[in-house]
Amino acid sequence: MKRRGIEGDYISFNTLISGYSRRGDMKEALKIRDDMVSKGFNPTFLTYTALIQGLCKKNEGHHAEKLYKEMVSKGITPDDSTIISLIEGMESVDKFLENDL
Repeated sequence: MKRRGIEGDYISFNTLISGYSRRGDMKEALKIRDDMVSKGFNPTFLTYTALIQGLCKKNEGHHAEKLYKEMVSKGITPDDSTIISLIEGMESVDKFLENDL
């Protein structure tokens, strides 16, 4: 898209973020989110949910919690799947920390 001079939109940014998050490539997903914001697009419900779910799968529950708080502070209401992912992500972090001690 960039090579052809086509600008991204909400659909393309969120699709890429979702794909990278599902693949577990959170560095690239967050990079796309930053690119999205720099082009004037605010993260949406789909953006936050994909990032939170991806971070939780990677046992980065604390980072996911930070995004959750940002999401709510911007007036975006999470749904059940977002909250369940966050709870599961936090449980994974807690179990990891217990086993590491």
